[in-house]
Amino acid sequence: MLHDAILPAVADRSQVRHAAARDVLDGKRRKAPDFNIGDEVMAVDPVRTSKWHPVFTGPHTLSEVHEGSTYTLLDALGEPMQPRRTTDMLRLARKHTTSMVSPSGGEERSLVPPKSSKEEFEEPHY
Repeated sequence: MLHDAILPAVADRSQVRHAAARDVLDGKRRKAPDFNIGDEVMAVDPVRTSKWHPVFTGPHTLSEVHEGSTYTLLDALGEPMQPRRTTDMLRLARKHTTSMVSPSGGEERSLVPPKSSKEEFEEPHY
């Protein structure tokens, strides 16, 4: 009786509860940001010597996306920075804006409106 009725019911109930707990925890997991080439990002400072120094350096421009979600950044002089950074080492500072020519005239306009200086480097809440 124990092996025929009770143990399979316990196993089924355990699987259902485990799946429900996994769904709850997966819903709380931080979503990886969507970085594109040309975005300006802040990078974690790997050689930070004191807790009083800034945690992030930048803004740096994202130049290449590699396998495994690693990124090559450009410094202020346009030189590639080593080592490559992963998504958990980066924070988005400013999305890359593309400009386009309006159909009525020849002037350029941005697709993304400019942000105020206060909102520019705030870390998004996940």
